[in-house]
Amino acid sequence: MFEFSFTLDEKDYLEFSLHNQYHLPVNNMQVQLTRFVPPLLFMALAFLLASASGDSVYYYVYAVLSLAWILLYKKYVNWNIRYKIRQIKKAGKLPFSREAVVFRCLEDCLIEETATTETKTGYAHIERVLEGDAAVYLYVSALSSFIIPNRAFADDGEKKRLVDFVRSKIENAGEKSR
Repeated sequence: MFEFSFTLDEKDYLEFSLHNQYHLPVNNMQVQLTRFVPPLLFMALAFLLASASGDSVYYYVYAVLSLAWILLYKKYVNWNIRYKIRQIKKAGKLPFSREAVVFRCLEDCLIEETATTETKTGYAHIERVLEGDAAVYLYVSALSSFIIPNRAFADDGEKKRLVDFVRSKIENAGEKSR
């Protein structure tokens, strides 16, 4: 099967959080709605104010604010995620261990081991497998995943083989539960 040894750090968790924000449908939809709906409401309000007062300066001011919102919102979301992670780190509550991790994919389950813990998870509990720029994410829930950083793989071929293996195990686990 597969075995990887690595240590997770703050950057890995940051990459996971950013990937999670933009690649899970529910999170991405929320970002897109928050990015585009307020500016549309600003523009409608500006149109009403400009129509009622006869002064189009409202329309131009709100148009500039709306454009700034649309262009800068993604940067704000990224900054906010980084800020929250710094706050979590400052409080000593980062949700990963800085211990060395040994991650195994066996025929019947995934095993993540550190010096103090061992987690076994059946493939039926893996909701999805996503490949990010920095890691492979094996989601156990919408907010929790096993993170296997790209540096743990010997090459891209090994990464692809792991992803294909886990996806096939998930499909087989789904068929068995039917």
